[in-house]
Amino acid sequence: LPCNLPPDVRNFNNPNGSAEASLHIRSGDKSSPIDFVIGSWIHCKIPTGVSLNITSISGFLNSSTKAPNFVVELIQSSSKSLVLILDLPHRKDLVLNPDYLKEYYQDTALDSHRQSLLKLPEVNPYVSPSLFVRS
Repeated sequence: LPCNLPPDVRNFNNPNGSAEASLHIRSGDKSSPIDFVIGSWIHCKIPTGVSLNITSISGFLNSSTKAPNFVVELIQSSSKSLVLILDLPHRKDLVLNPDYLKEYYQDTALDSHRQSLLKLPEVNPYVSPSLFVRS
C-alpha cells in the first residue's frame, strides 16, 4: 500500500543543505503476513568532509506468523567502505523458546551464506563481543 506520510516528513533536509533524508512507512495488504515496512535514507556531510549515507529497510510481520522480522541496512562512509547489516530480530525469547530458535535460526542454514561472505577478500567482518547487540 502507498505511504501516507505528509511530504515534509517523507523527504526533508536541514537549512544549510548538508543533510537530507527520507522516510517511508507502508502498511501490508490485509491478506499479507507483513504488518508494515519502514524504509529510510539519510545523507549527510560530516565536518571532516566525508559524506555518510545510511539506507535502512525493516519489515515487521503480523501475528499470523511467528517468523522473525527482517532488517537490512547499508552504511557507506567512503567509496571503499560499505557496511551491510542483515538481521532477523526474534519475536520470542530464545532462551525460553528453544524450539523457536531451532526452527527459525538453526535449521535454516542461513549461516552458510554468512560463511560464504567471509571467504571474500573484500569482507572484513565485525564479530560482536556479546550474543545480542542492538545500537
